[in-house]
Amino acid sequence: MAFAKEWLHRCQHFHTSCSPLHNSFESDTIILPSRLLVIGSTLFDGAVRIVESANLTDESKYAVLSYCWGGPQRVYLTRSNQDSLSWGIPVNQLAKSVQDGITVCAELQIAYLWVDALCIIQDDPVDQERELGKMAMYYENSLVTICAASAPKSDVGFLLSNEDAHYRYDVGPFVMQFRELERTSAYEECTKAQVTADYYRKSDSDLQFLAGGETEMQLFRFRNNSYQNQPISKRAWTFQEMLLSTRMLIYASDQLYWCCRESYTGCGGSNSSERIVPVRRDCQGPQSKVCVCGISLIREIHDLPSDIYTLGQRSGLTTDAQWDMVVENFSARDLSVEGDKLRAFAAVASYFGMLFKARWPDVRYAAGLWYSGECPRSFCRQLLWKSEDPSQARRPVDLRAPSWSWASIDGRVSVFDRRMENMFYDPPSLTVQSVRAEPTSTLAPFGEVKSGLLRVCGKLRILELPLARKIALTLRQYFDTRDDYIFQQKQKHLYLLEITPYRSQKDSPKGLILVPYSNLAGNGILVFWRVGVFSCLKEFDFAEYGFELATKRIIDII
Repeated sequence: MAFAKEWLHRCQHFHTSCSPLHNSFESDTIILPSRLLVIGSTLFDGAVRIVESANLTDESKYAVLSYCWGGPQRVYLTRSNQDSLSWGIPVNQLAKSVQDGITVCAELQIAYLWVDALCIIQDDPVDQERELGKMAMYYENSLVTICAASAPKSDVGFLLSNEDAHYRYDVGPFVMQFRELERTSAYEECTKAQVTADYYRKSDSDLQFLAGGETEMQLFRFRNNSYQNQPISKRAWTFQEMLLSTRMLIYASDQLYWCCRESYTGCGGSNSSERIVPVRRDCQGPQSKVCVCGISLIREIHDLPSDIYTLGQRSGLTTDAQWDMVVENFSARDLSVEGDKLRAFAAVASYFGMLFKARWPDVRYAAGLWYSGECPRSFCRQLLWKSEDPSQARRPVDLRAPSWSWASIDGRVSVFDRRMENMFYDPPSLTVQSVRAEPTSTLAPFGEVKSGLLRVCGKLRILELPLARKIALTLRQYFDTRDDYIFQQKQKHLYLLEITPYRSQKDSPKGLILVPYSNLAGNGILVFWRVGVFSCLKEFDFAEYGFELATKRIIDII
């Protein structure tokens, strides 16, 4: 708790980058969640209650609890119990992780706590959609996110005495105390060697190090790095909670960690040295706090517990590269309800909507992809996502996204080719005519969709199966799922839609593998379904001339 208090105080008072980002575009007023748990004197009276934030002041500070449900909650907010929970809830009736979160808030003297199960009406779809649409701001505006990283389910809790901790080490851990004597600085050594004073300058840390004094060293050797993999990093819903938080207290299985936009450090051991992220922002104007088109990263940061970090810890990446990173990470995570894919990602999409609009005011979100008429090449690049392991990937029973969206499958996806960023110098051959992805609810424009259609004009090459040997050696096919591969093998033709043309470089042209969905769309336009992506080796004629004679045609992809 002393470590948590110290870093929370240090960040609040000295970290200039750790302030909510949404406010720079909307207003200076902190937007509170619709409901909060009042902690108050919880440690004394043993109860908390739900309060409507309309009755609170804008200066009210609150924490957010990020945790794995792992099954039904003991107590959750419904329309029928809303009044009774506003009078009070005995803490011992709540899930253990929620109890531990309340304990942390009480110790840190944080008056309010946001917990999804208790602050969103779980049997009210309208309230759910409205709250999900605001969650990006809830995480950013919170004082701190309490991350129950080590708890696989809510009844386990995270404030535990880890009796098995010693099994994590081959040697140690133990502490050796010693006294550091004063020593000659490198500056003085350089002066003796007649090197100019500008060659080496002493910093404050150098002066402190040279002064000597009492200190200690922890000695140990980890058995392996399995301690880094935490249950919370596998769940889809917790991804946005961590990514969009300004500050986090990460209660991992080995120790407590602090993470904010400027630093990342552990409570002890080899991870107790602070990782600092000094950056130089190039953008000017109102978007300077959010736009990361041209940031110079001075020091690279590696997350200590795997895949648990705020987005600020990756601020050295371009906006496109950050989007690629979050899609790849999120797509590999597990969902209890497979239809929640886009809903669990909505807060992240809402945040990136602000970033992309700083570059392209006309940008639109379309079921996990971004389309702008000012820069359609970016959308073409996003279309070329690839399934990392088709043998493990699958399509959900109930369709939740158009086939051209990565959200249409369960399984990790990746950017097909990061060199596709060079498309700004080598434009695609595909022309996007229209993109439509209609959300299920107007209250959640970044949530689930009920329909989607992509109309393009491009070169469609139809090959008879089985492929000629020369073409088979040239063509590389990457299917989205194993079922897609099996289905394609039963077809008489292979449909290839070119996105990027042939270049005198490796793996071109590139495009989508399609299968016919229906004969006509009523207006003479063929309708297709995406099943994978392809590329070609340049050593064979098909790579260069395969699409040269193909005429452009308008098609729909659903």
